[in-house]
Amino acid sequence: MHSIPMQKEKHVNLIDQTNQENLDRLKLVVALRTARAVTGWSQEQFAERFDLSQSAVARMERNETDIPFALATRIAREYNRIGININSIFSDHLSIVVEDRALKLGCKLHEFN
Repeated sequence: MHSIPMQKEKHVNLIDQTNQENLDRLKLVVALRTARAVTGWSQEQFAERFDLSQSAVARMERNETDIPFALATRIAREYNRIGININSIFSDHLSIVVEDRALKLGCKLHEFN
């Protein structure tokens, strides 16, 4: 009799874990799209900067494919370098801090597009 509640509890934990993983992935997608919008980069420009195809960027932004941790780290470091700080993706909240220098960069890029 004790095995049934344990199995049910295990099932609930797997659902909770899956929901958290989906939420973390969605927060990452929101962060990447938001940061790209601030810079004014097109999907093509973003793809070129990170050695990806435009279609891969589109799939990532539609949450249709996983974003490898190493790539997410590279992207976050580059955004941080230009003044866009993405924090706490894998916790209870998402924080995106945009410094003035990133906004100025975005304005400059929009002037040339």
